[in-house]
Amino acid sequence: MAESSTFTPTLLEKVNTEYTADAVEWCPIPGNQDKCVIGLYQLKDDPDNTEPDAPKLRLGRVLLMQLNPDTMKLNEIQRIDVEAVLDIKWLTRTQLNECPTLGIATASGNLLVFSLQGDTLVSVTELNLCSELALSLDWNDGKQSSSPIEVAVSDQRGHVSVLAMSSEGALEVVESWKAHEHPAWITAFNYFDTNIVYSGGDDCRFRGWDRRTGCSAPTFVSRRHDMGVCSMQHHRTNDHLLVTGSYDETVKLWDTRAIRQPVTEVNVGGGIWRLKWNPSNDHQDLLLCAAMHGGFHVVQLGEDESSLDVVSSLDTDGELAYGASWCWDPKYPSLVGSCTFYNAERQLWTSFDTPQ
Repeated sequence: MAESSTFTPTLLEKVNTEYTADAVEWCPIPGNQDKCVIGLYQLKDDPDNTEPDAPKLRLGRVLLMQLNPDTMKLNEIQRIDVEAVLDIKWLTRTQLNECPTLGIATASGNLLVFSLQGDTLVSVTELNLCSELALSLDWNDGKQSSSPIEVAVSDQRGHVSVLAMSSEGALEVVESWKAHEHPAWITAFNYFDTNIVYSGGDDCRFRGWDRRTGCSAPTFVSRRHDMGVCSMQHHRTNDHLLVTGSYDETVKLWDTRAIRQPVTEVNVGGGIWRLKWNPSNDHQDLLLCAAMHGGFHVVQLGEDESSLDVVSSLDTDGELAYGASWCWDPKYPSLVGSCTFYNAERQLWTSFDTPQ
């Protein structure tokens, strides 16, 4: 995209999801880029335990949606009741029988793997990592490499685990280590060197790990965020750019070649739960932010990679903006699917104007 300008988003639809909603992911695989999944997480009273302080039941659901290009609205084509969902991510290449592959991190500490077969998500495998919440996941193929498939998962204990997945879908823990003393809200691979893994925690720390050293100690520890670090993503085509987001309401841009301090930062007015670089070749300078009470924002990276500016915002009237994802279809580079939590709502919107 050219020099920074401000754009007014266009809301195409907003729809109730019944359960509270916290994750959205568009499918990156050609032929299925008109589909997205929405992850739901619902707390409910346990009818078998009426004690005043009884723990709530955690219920989950995944909605498979398909874009109608005539109406520019999403149609639900499948719903699956699963464990409460914390994070969902697609592989950016086909894997299981040449089908799109979806990973789901759940409140039961499990990683679930599904295969999209036609218009149906089919359960393939699952692996339990802990008895607490699995909080985030990231596949190692962000730049669509041909390396063996691995997935990193962070959890409420403060651990990060790396799992290998076979061509048949079998999961095996390769490494697992204590990354933070408090919940590890987020983890991400360096897509250009997947020996390198990053993590962010409720201890306000952003850390790097080199798996070749056994992860006995971090390669660096940054305290530049003032509150918990809960989002991050490596750029898919630039080998040295990484962004992190925090409850301190700032997005920080890092040069991984000189990680001691951020290159720049921008305040978006809310804690940043998710960050997503635009996958379109023409708009790789755009970053999507789900900023909790601050709503949804599109942030533009300056041409010299030294500035971040908010160029488009969708107000949520204070509702918690948790899930957000760019559509991968090159016909719709500005199309965003998103969701807000307590009001159990999904949204579809365009974040900037595109030539017809």
